[in-house]
Amino acid sequence: MFLLTNPRLLENKYVKSLSNDDNLNVFGDWVSDTKYEMFFKENKINIIDIKKVHFSVKDRAKLDHTYRKYLIRLTKFLNNHHCKNYPLRNWEIIIGPWLRVCLSVIYSKLLILDNIDLSKDYKFITKKFNLSDVVSTDFKEFIEMTYDDDWNTSILSMILKIYGYKIKYIDSDQITKTIKKSKSSNKFLKLFNKLITLKNRKVFITGLGMNRMLQSIATLITLNGINQDMNHNIQVIIDTNFRNKFFQSIKDNDKLNLDQNIFNLILSIIPPIYLEQFALLSDISTKLYPKNALKVITSIDHFNNETFKCWLGIKLNKKTKYLILQHGGTYGVTKYSSHHEFIEDRTASYRLTWGWNDDSKNTIPFLSLKLLTLNLTNQRNSKKIAILCTRLKSYSRHDPWDTPKWNNEYTKSIIAIINGCEPHVSKNLLVRLHPQQEQYGLDLEMLIRNQTEMYNFDNEKNIQYVMKNSQLCICTNNATAFLECLKVNKPSILFLWDYKLSPLSKNSKKDYKRLIDVGIVFIDIDKLINFLNNNFNYIDKWWKSEKVQEAKILFNEKYANTNISYLSKLFTVN
Repeated sequence: MFLLTNPRLLENKYVKSLSNDDNLNVFGDWVSDTKYEMFFKENKINIIDIKKVHFSVKDRAKLDHTYRKYLIRLTKFLNNHHCKNYPLRNWEIIIGPWLRVCLSVIYSKLLILDNIDLSKDYKFITKKFNLSDVVSTDFKEFIEMTYDDDWNTSILSMILKIYGYKIKYIDSDQITKTIKKSKSSNKFLKLFNKLITLKNRKVFITGLGMNRMLQSIATLITLNGINQDMNHNIQVIIDTNFRNKFFQSIKDNDKLNLDQNIFNLILSIIPPIYLEQFALLSDISTKLYPKNALKVITSIDHFNNETFKCWLGIKLNKKTKYLILQHGGTYGVTKYSSHHEFIEDRTASYRLTWGWNDDSKNTIPFLSLKLLTLNLTNQRNSKKIAILCTRLKSYSRHDPWDTPKWNNEYTKSIIAIINGCEPHVSKNLLVRLHPQQEQYGLDLEMLIRNQTEMYNFDNEKNIQYVMKNSQLCICTNNATAFLECLKVNKPSILFLWDYKLSPLSKNSKKDYKRLIDVGIVFIDIDKLINFLNNNFNYIDKWWKSEKVQEAKILFNEKYANTNISYLSKLFTVN
């Protein structure tokens, strides 16, 4: 019996040569894509169902514990390797985002294997690969790799070997890994930036996650230079011989030592920007940023900006006040934290929110710079109802909303809304797909088309354009889009279909209950459909009613605050 998890290999000569007696089996979120349906039937391929696989409370606690344990081990390893003595918090700033997501990806695969009945008679089919094929340059490239079929299959093959499964490596066209070339810099811009940048500045502001022009103005007037590309542009060199020591230490059929084997896997694929090229990155970042800032403020650079993370990890000390500004929705409202929140809560001196407070010492109610200048003008008189879709991923990274079960339930919910609406409503429905959906692998549009009569889809990247051309927006995920709608006073509904899979936090329940009472938030799909069918011609009247507006204003004050007076907190925090 053979097992396949890579859709790219379906057309491979070896895979196609397998007879029906060979019993080819497939699994993964990608198998639900309708473009494979006929192929599976014609070739009598069996689908192993993973749609019920979900991260439990126990699983999350295990992941958190493993993260902390591996972080301690990596801190010791990297300090020894680089002859440094950086504290754990400093290394967490540098490698924490990568380690957290990497472990989540690995554990998502372990979770599937532990929740399906998979016989050891299966032989897993994967492409031949080299270690360099699965090592990312940095965290940004790592994220891109987590959506790649070949990369995921290669990582899974390593885990399956630990579990004692046999692997069948087949020849296939190898993907050449491209090195990003440095952009030619504008000499005048570089000189101008140097002249207006105060190297000895004590307050350092970067990556505010706001309008690019406004961010440039903000950094300019605070002598932090202008908004510029801070990519490291280091040509990566991988020491294969050094890494092979760990790669070859991953033992076959050794699940009893799973913990050590996974740690060896992590050391095998850790981005070279933290290993082989760390000394070079350190030199670049310390020359680029302030000598000794006492206050560091950012909103987005603490995850993807390697030069910033490296500089901060080197320079951070007990006197440094490290402030992270909230950069998107979902923060502070769910019981389980996203990867961003998890890292921020552990590393920041203070977290400045969009208005909410969870009573912790390092959380300070602030305002949203992202929503501050948001405005909706020239709205058109339209009957359209826009269903705003989120990203549906082929491979899980285990944020609270990111599992096979979540994917399955989410798709079913969108289809149920469309099919439940009466003709006068359904003909005015518009499904706005996430602009990056194609990148994430699943063809959500085709999944919806095949189970509904929906034909009106929109791939418009600018969500404000969709808002302007619809009378109502239905947000299908509790994220930034919902807050954007509320901020510009756009009639909107949040469908919390996943309130059991991703429950609300204790502190936010009463706030959402107020929105449920006035019809802005729904947790029951039948009630949502009834509302749409009965109120289609009265959306504006409903939205402008006193009770709805009052509930919206109270919610905005706490979760989408744009009161400019809160800006002073940036400079009063000590």
